[in-house]
Amino acid sequence: MTAHDDAKKEAEPEFNKGLWTIATLSSSSSEWKELVVEKVRYLIARNAINDENIAPRCDVLFVCALRTPELSQLKKAVAEDWKEISFSDDATRYFKAIIQKGDGNELTVFACSAPSMGMTAAATLATKASLKFRPKVLVMTGICAGRKSEVELGDCLIASKTWDYGSGKFFGKTENGSARFLASPHQLVVDPVVQTATEAVLSDRRLLDDINDRFTGNAPDRRLSLLFAPMASGAAVQADSQFFESIVEHQDRKVVAIDMEAFGVCWAARETFEPRPLFFVCKGVSDFANEEKADSIQEYCSFTSASIAIEVVKRLPL
Repeated sequence: MTAHDDAKKEAEPEFNKGLWTIATLSSSSSEWKELVVEKVRYLIARNAINDENIAPRCDVLFVCALRTPELSQLKKAVAEDWKEISFSDDATRYFKAIIQKGDGNELTVFACSAPSMGMTAAATLATKASLKFRPKVLVMTGICAGRKSEVELGDCLIASKTWDYGSGKFFGKTENGSARFLASPHQLVVDPVVQTATEAVLSDRRLLDDINDRFTGNAPDRRLSLLFAPMASGAAVQADSQFFESIVEHQDRKVVAIDMEAFGVCWAARETFEPRPLFFVCKGVSDFANEEKADSIQEYCSFTSASIAIEVVKRLPL
Protein backbone atom coordinates (compact mmCIF):
# COMPACT_ATOMS: atom_id res chain seq x y z
CA MET A 1 0.00 0.00 0.00
CA THR A 2 1.14 3.53 -0.70
CA ALA A 3 -0.24 7.05 -0.70
CA HIS A 4 2.21 8.23 -3.37
CA ASP A 5 1.24 7.80 -7.03
CA ASP A 6 4.84 8.10 -8.26
CA ALA A 7 6.00 5.32 -5.95
CA LYS A 8 3.11 3.12 -7.07
CA LYS A 9 3.90 3.70 -10.76
CA GLU A 10 7.57 2.89 -10.23
CA ALA A 11 6.93 -0.32 -8.24
CA GLU A 12 4.01 -1.78 -10.21
CA PRO A 13 6.08 -3.57 -12.92
CA GLU A 14 7.91 -5.64 -10.31
CA PHE A 15 4.74 -6.31 -8.30
CA ASN A 16 2.85 -7.40 -11.44
CA LYS A 17 5.44 -10.08 -12.14
CA GLY A 18 4.36 -11.86 -8.98
CA LEU A 19 0.64 -11.16 -9.54
CA TRP A 20 0.71 -8.79 -6.58
CA THR A 21 -1.25 -5.54 -6.44
CA ILE A 22 -0.61 -2.16 -4.86
CA ALA A 23 -3.46 -0.35 -3.14
CA THR A 24 -3.51 3.43 -3.11
CA LEU A 25 -4.15 4.81 0.34
CA SER A 26 -6.46 7.82 0.43
CA SER A 27 -8.35 9.66 3.13
CA SER A 28 -11.06 10.52 0.60
CA SER A 29 -11.70 6.95 -0.64
CA SER A 30 -12.38 3.58 0.95
CA GLU A 31 -11.50 1.39 -2.04
CA TRP A 32 -8.21 0.33 -0.48
CA LYS A 33 -10.08 -0.87 2.62
CA GLU A 34 -12.39 -3.04 0.49
CA LEU A 35 -9.39 -4.49 -1.33
CA VAL A 36 -7.71 -5.45 1.97
CA VAL A 37 -10.94 -6.95 3.35
CA GLU A 38 -11.41 -9.15 0.24
CA LYS A 39 -7.86 -10.45 0.51
CA VAL A 40 -8.37 -11.28 4.19
CA ARG A 41 -11.59 -13.15 3.33
CA TYR A 42 -9.71 -15.17 0.71
CA LEU A 43 -6.97 -16.12 3.19
CA ILE A 44 -9.54 -17.17 5.80
CA ALA A 45 -11.38 -19.35 3.27
CA ARG A 46 -8.16 -20.95 2.04
CA ASN A 47 -6.99 -21.73 5.58
CA ALA A 48 -10.40 -23.18 6.43
CA ILE A 49 -10.03 -25.69 3.59
CA ASN A 50 -6.55 -26.62 4.79
CA ASP A 51 -7.80 -27.07 8.36
CA GLU A 52 -10.65 -29.26 7.12
CA ASN A 53 -8.23 -31.60 5.42
CA ILE A 54 -5.97 -32.09 8.45
CA ALA A 55 -6.97 -35.56 9.60
CA PRO A 56 -7.27 -36.31 13.31
CA ARG A 57 -5.20 -38.89 15.14
CA CYS A 58 -5.58 -42.43 13.78
CA ASP A 59 -4.31 -45.50 15.62
CA VAL A 60 -6.02 -48.11 13.43
CA LEU A 61 -7.26 -47.88 9.85
CA PHE A 62 -9.60 -50.61 8.59
CA VAL A 63 -9.95 -51.03 4.82
CA CYS A 64 -12.77 -53.20 3.49
CA ALA A 65 -13.44 -54.47 -0.01
CA LEU A 66 -17.09 -53.36 -0.07
CA ARG A 67 -19.59 -51.45 2.04
CA THR A 68 -21.77 -54.57 2.39
CA PRO A 69 -21.22 -56.97 4.01
CA GLU A 70 -17.62 -56.19 5.06
CA LEU A 71 -17.81 -52.59 6.31
CA SER A 72 -21.34 -52.84 7.69
CA GLN A 73 -20.44 -55.89 9.77
CA LEU A 74 -17.13 -54.38 10.87
CA LYS A 75 -18.97 -51.40 12.32
CA LYS A 76 -21.20 -53.76 14.30
CA ALA A 77 -18.27 -55.81 15.54
CA VAL A 78 -15.77 -53.14 16.54
CA ALA A 79 -17.76 -50.32 18.17
CA GLU A 80 -21.29 -49.11 18.85
CA ASP A 81 -20.80 -45.39 18.21
CA TRP A 82 -19.42 -44.35 14.81
CA LYS A 83 -19.16 -40.84 13.44
CA GLU A 84 -18.99 -40.22 9.70
CA ILE A 85 -16.06 -38.04 8.62
CA SER A 86 -15.96 -36.37 5.20
CA PHE A 87 -13.45 -34.22 3.32
CA SER A 88 -14.17 -31.75 0.55
CA ASP A 89 -11.42 -33.16 -1.65
CA ASP A 90 -12.25 -36.85 -1.14
CA ALA A 91 -15.34 -38.82 -2.25
CA THR A 92 -14.68 -41.71 0.17
CA ARG A 93 -16.87 -41.98 3.28
CA TYR A 94 -14.84 -42.53 6.45
CA PHE A 95 -16.15 -43.61 9.84
CA LYS A 96 -14.49 -42.91 13.17
CA ALA A 97 -14.86 -44.59 16.56
CA ILE A 98 -13.06 -44.64 19.91
CA ILE A 99 -12.49 -47.99 21.59
CA GLN A 100 -10.95 -49.03 24.89
CA LYS A 101 -7.95 -51.32 25.26
CA GLY A 102 -7.64 -53.72 28.15
CA ASP A 103 -5.21 -51.38 29.90
CA GLY A 104 -7.73 -48.52 29.84
CA ASN A 105 -6.05 -46.58 27.03
CA GLU A 106 -8.09 -45.45 24.03
CA LEU A 107 -7.61 -46.26 20.37
CA THR A 108 -8.90 -44.02 17.58
CA VAL A 109 -10.21 -46.20 14.79
CA PHE A 110 -11.13 -45.24 11.22
CA ALA A 111 -12.87 -47.50 8.71
CA CYS A 112 -13.65 -47.22 5.00
CA SER A 113 -14.56 -49.36 2.00
CA ALA A 114 -13.58 -49.39 -1.66
CA PRO A 115 -16.13 -48.72 -4.44
CA SER A 116 -15.45 -52.13 -6.00
CA MET A 117 -13.68 -55.42 -5.35
CA GLY A 118 -10.14 -56.18 -6.45
CA MET A 119 -6.50 -55.39 -5.72
CA THR A 120 -6.44 -52.14 -7.68
CA ALA A 121 -9.37 -50.58 -5.81
CA ALA A 122 -8.18 -51.85 -2.42
CA ALA A 123 -4.56 -50.77 -2.90
CA THR A 124 -5.60 -47.32 -4.13
CA LEU A 125 -7.90 -46.78 -1.15
CA ALA A 126 -5.31 -48.10 1.33
CA THR A 127 -2.67 -45.76 -0.11
CA LYS A 128 -4.92 -42.71 -0.12
CA ALA A 129 -6.27 -43.31 3.37
CA SER A 130 -2.81 -44.10 4.79
CA LEU A 131 -1.41 -40.83 3.48
CA LYS A 132 -4.40 -38.94 4.90
CA PHE A 133 -4.58 -40.54 8.36
CA ARG A 134 -1.03 -41.88 8.93
CA PRO A 135 -2.29 -44.90 10.93
CA LYS A 136 -0.14 -46.94 13.27
CA VAL A 137 -1.85 -50.12 12.07
CA LEU A 138 -3.50 -50.88 8.71
CA VAL A 139 -5.91 -53.82 8.67
CA MET A 140 -8.16 -55.46 6.11
CA THR A 141 -11.07 -57.67 7.14
CA GLY A 142 -13.83 -59.44 5.24
CA ILE A 143 -14.25 -62.67 3.30
CA CYS A 144 -12.02 -65.07 1.40
CA ALA A 145 -12.09 -68.50 -0.20
CA GLY A 146 -10.53 -71.42 1.62
CA ARG A 147 -8.72 -74.57 0.59
CA LYS A 148 -11.24 -77.30 1.30
CA SER A 149 -8.77 -79.86 2.59
CA GLU A 150 -7.30 -77.41 5.13
CA VAL A 151 -10.15 -75.23 6.48
CA GLU A 152 -13.87 -75.29 7.18
CA LEU A 153 -16.50 -72.77 6.18
CA GLY A 154 -16.62 -70.00 8.77
CA ASP A 155 -13.00 -70.36 9.88
CA CYS A 156 -11.04 -67.11 10.20
CA LEU A 157 -7.56 -66.65 8.84
CA ILE A 158 -4.86 -64.11 9.57
CA ALA A 159 -2.45 -64.14 6.66
CA SER A 160 1.09 -65.02 7.70
CA LYS A 161 2.18 -63.84 4.24
CA THR A 162 0.48 -62.59 1.09
CA TRP A 163 1.36 -62.43 -2.60
CA ASP A 164 -0.15 -61.98 -6.06
CA TYR A 165 -0.69 -65.44 -7.51
CA GLY A 166 -0.96 -63.88 -10.97
CA SER A 167 2.58 -62.50 -10.87
CA GLY A 168 4.80 -64.27 -13.38
CA LYS A 169 5.26 -64.86 -17.10
CA PHE A 170 3.27 -66.66 -19.79
CA PHE A 171 5.28 -68.70 -22.31
CA GLY A 172 4.34 -70.31 -25.60
CA LYS A 173 1.70 -73.02 -25.81
CA THR A 174 2.44 -76.52 -24.64
CA GLU A 175 1.79 -79.68 -26.63
CA ASN A 176 -1.83 -79.79 -25.48
CA GLY A 177 -2.43 -76.23 -26.68
CA SER A 178 -2.54 -74.41 -23.32
CA ALA A 179 -0.29 -71.49 -22.40
CA ARG A 180 2.52 -72.25 -19.94
CA PHE A 181 2.70 -69.95 -16.89
CA LEU A 182 5.79 -69.59 -14.73
CA ALA A 183 4.92 -67.97 -11.39
CA SER A 184 7.21 -65.38 -9.84
CA PRO A 185 5.43 -64.08 -6.72
CA HIS A 186 6.87 -61.55 -4.27
CA GLN A 187 5.67 -62.56 -0.81
CA LEU A 188 5.08 -60.08 2.00
CA VAL A 189 5.43 -61.49 5.53
CA VAL A 190 3.71 -59.92 8.53
CA ASP A 191 5.71 -58.36 11.33
CA PRO A 192 6.64 -60.71 14.20
CA VAL A 193 4.69 -58.58 16.70
CA VAL A 194 1.53 -59.25 14.65
CA GLN A 195 2.25 -62.97 14.78
CA THR A 196 2.70 -62.83 18.56
CA ALA A 197 -0.59 -60.95 19.03
CA THR A 198 -2.34 -63.39 16.68
CA GLU A 199 -1.11 -66.39 18.63
CA ALA A 200 -2.45 -64.84 21.84
CA VAL A 201 -5.92 -64.52 20.32
CA LEU A 202 -5.70 -67.93 18.64
CA SER A 203 -5.10 -69.64 21.99
CA ASP A 204 -7.97 -67.85 23.77
CA ARG A 205 -10.83 -70.31 23.29
CA ARG A 206 -13.19 -68.35 25.52
CA LEU A 207 -12.67 -65.17 23.46
CA LEU A 208 -13.35 -66.96 20.17
CA ASP A 209 -16.52 -68.52 21.58
CA ASP A 210 -17.68 -65.10 22.77
CA ILE A 211 -17.11 -63.60 19.31
CA ASN A 212 -19.06 -66.44 17.76
CA ASP A 213 -21.96 -65.98 20.20
CA ARG A 214 -22.17 -62.21 19.65
CA PHE A 215 -23.07 -62.63 16.00
CA THR A 216 -26.79 -62.65 15.23
CA GLY A 217 -27.66 -64.21 11.90
CA ASN A 218 -26.86 -67.22 9.77
CA ALA A 219 -23.78 -68.93 11.21
CA PRO A 220 -22.05 -72.30 10.70
CA ASP A 221 -23.00 -75.09 13.10
CA ARG A 222 -19.52 -75.29 14.62
CA ARG A 223 -17.17 -73.34 16.86
CA LEU A 224 -15.20 -70.42 15.47
CA SER A 225 -11.59 -71.27 14.63
CA LEU A 226 -8.63 -69.03 13.84
CA LEU A 227 -5.64 -69.93 11.68
CA PHE A 228 -2.35 -68.19 10.96
CA ALA A 229 -1.36 -69.24 7.44
CA PRO A 230 -0.50 -68.02 3.90
CA MET A 231 -3.09 -66.25 1.74
CA ALA A 232 -2.69 -65.47 -1.98
CA SER A 233 -4.50 -62.72 -3.91
CA GLY A 234 -5.60 -62.46 -7.52
CA ALA A 235 -7.56 -60.29 -9.89
CA ALA A 236 -10.52 -62.59 -10.53
CA VAL A 237 -13.20 -64.43 -8.54
CA GLN A 238 -12.37 -68.13 -8.60
CA ALA A 239 -14.95 -70.89 -8.96
CA ASP A 240 -12.64 -73.74 -10.01
CA SER A 241 -12.11 -76.69 -7.71
CA GLN A 242 -8.68 -77.36 -9.27
CA PHE A 243 -7.40 -73.81 -8.80
CA PHE A 244 -5.91 -74.31 -5.33
CA GLU A 245 -3.94 -77.34 -6.47
CA SER A 246 -2.15 -75.20 -9.05
CA ILE A 247 -1.07 -72.67 -6.39
CA VAL A 248 -0.02 -75.45 -4.00
CA GLU A 249 2.05 -77.16 -6.70
CA HIS A 250 3.74 -74.09 -8.20
CA GLN A 251 3.78 -71.33 -5.55
CA ASP A 252 3.31 -72.32 -1.90
CA ARG A 253 2.35 -75.74 -0.60
CA LYS A 254 0.98 -74.28 2.66
CA VAL A 255 -1.49 -71.78 1.16
CA VAL A 256 -4.95 -72.16 2.70
CA ALA A 257 -6.89 -69.18 1.31
CA ILE A 258 -7.22 -66.79 -1.62
CA ASP A 259 -8.91 -63.43 -2.02
CA MET A 260 -8.93 -60.45 -4.40
CA GLU A 261 -7.43 -57.67 -2.25
CA ALA A 262 -5.08 -58.67 0.58
CA PHE A 263 -1.76 -58.35 -1.22
CA GLY A 264 -2.69 -54.92 -2.60
CA VAL A 265 -3.45 -53.57 0.88
CA CYS A 266 -0.28 -55.05 2.37
CA TRP A 267 1.82 -53.68 -0.47
CA ALA A 268 0.32 -50.21 0.03
CA ALA A 269 1.28 -50.32 3.71
CA ARG A 270 4.78 -51.46 2.83
CA GLU A 271 5.33 -48.64 0.34
CA THR A 272 3.81 -45.68 2.19
CA PHE A 273 5.80 -42.92 3.89
CA GLU A 274 7.65 -43.38 7.16
CA PRO A 275 6.68 -44.18 9.81
CA ARG A 276 5.12 -47.14 8.01
CA PRO A 277 2.18 -48.83 9.74
CA LEU A 278 2.04 -52.40 10.92
CA PHE A 279 -0.29 -54.32 8.64
CA PHE A 280 -2.20 -57.57 8.50
CA VAL A 281 -5.24 -59.17 6.86
CA CYS A 282 -7.91 -61.13 8.72
CA LYS A 283 -10.67 -62.77 6.69
CA GLY A 284 -13.33 -65.43 7.12
CA VAL A 285 -13.72 -68.42 4.81
CA SER A 286 -17.10 -68.01 3.10
CA ASP A 287 -16.58 -70.53 0.26
CA PHE A 288 -14.09 -72.98 -1.23
CA ALA A 289 -13.46 -71.25 -4.58
CA ASN A 290 -15.33 -74.02 -6.38
CA GLU A 291 -18.50 -74.46 -8.39
CA GLU A 292 -20.60 -74.40 -5.19
CA LYS A 293 -19.90 -70.77 -4.27
CA ALA A 294 -22.57 -69.16 -2.06
CA ASP A 295 -22.95 -66.09 0.11
CA SER A 296 -24.96 -67.47 3.03
CA ILE A 297 -22.27 -66.85 5.69
CA GLN A 298 -20.57 -63.74 4.28
CA GLU A 299 -22.00 -61.57 7.05
CA TYR A 300 -20.79 -64.03 9.69
CA CYS A 301 -17.29 -64.10 8.19
CA SER A 302 -17.18 -60.30 7.95
CA PHE A 303 -18.30 -59.91 11.59
CA THR A 304 -15.98 -62.52 13.08
CA SER A 305 -12.93 -61.40 11.07
CA ALA A 306 -13.42 -57.80 12.23
CA SER A 307 -13.94 -58.92 15.84
CA ILE A 308 -10.77 -60.99 15.79
CA ALA A 309 -8.80 -58.24 14.07
CA ILE A 310 -9.58 -55.64 16.72
CA GLU A 311 -8.58 -58.12 19.44
CA VAL A 312 -5.23 -58.59 17.71
CA VAL A 313 -4.82 -54.81 17.45
CA LYS A 314 -5.46 -54.43 21.19
CA ARG A 315 -2.52 -56.73 21.85
CA LEU A 316 -0.06 -54.83 19.66
CA PRO A 317 2.51 -52.49 21.27
CA LEU A 318 0.93 -49.21 20.15
